[in-house]
Amino acid sequence: MAKVLGIHLEGPFLNYEKRGAHPAEYLIQPTTETVEWVLGDYAHIVKIITLAPELDVTEEVIPYLRSLGIVVSLGHSTASVKEAKKAFQLGASMVTHAFNAMPPLHHRKPGLLAEAIINKNVYCGLIADGEHVCPTMIDLLLRASNYEKGIFLVSDALSPIGLPDGIYPWDERQIEVVDGTARLADGTLAGTTLPLLVGVENLVKWGVCDVKKAIALATESPRKAMGMPGMGEGQPANLLRWHWEPENARLTWQRLAL
Repeated sequence: MAKVLGIHLEGPFLNYEKRGAHPAEYLIQPTTETVEWVLGDYAHIVKIITLAPELDVTEEVIPYLRSLGIVVSLGHSTASVKEAKKAFQLGASMVTHAFNAMPPLHHRKPGLLAEAIINKNVYCGLIADGEHVCPTMIDLLLRASNYEKGIFLVSDALSPIGLPDGIYPWDERQIEVVDGTARLADGTLAGTTLPLLVGVENLVKWGVCDVKKAIALATESPRKAMGMPGMGEGQPANLLRWHWEPENARLTWQRLAL
């Protein structure tokens, strides 16, 4: 039985312009008061919150969340380099699904992601399904961020994870899943239905990562991004057996039942 470490609240403190598939009516301006209201009696189980730093005009929200032991991840944001740098100085240490729901890298307006890449204390989540981010840009991001030392894989999986393609209910709306990618009726990307370890397979298949680094991106790097100790003797673990076929450049895995 896998252990659930806690909850990641991807919102509701998101920028309307970069809300993606999040319903606009639920977005809230971040203040210490609204954060207290959202967390209620459950602050102890919330481990990560994604927010748009440009909305935190008081500059009090990020330090407050850190005082509760919650990791602050920047995302669904239009933040500039200056705004992102300030947020990292205040205690934010993560970026939610790099490239998605944020300004693209630009040579004159580098934005949130560029500031995160050059900050050695910040980890960026990455969706490696081949749809959310082009493999060429994944290669660029991994090289610029020193692979597992600055990036960790996320699945961005929704409730139909593991189910076949089709149309599924999702809040009051529906999502259509095609080849593991979920979209709203208007074409907006909503997430995936692929397991996290498919991302590991993809990185190796695309030739952007060696096997060791690809596995670390889904195992060791997420722990470090959350401020947890690396894997070592005496720690509980769900074991996997990885199989590398060099002649086919194919990586597969299976769970070990002990």
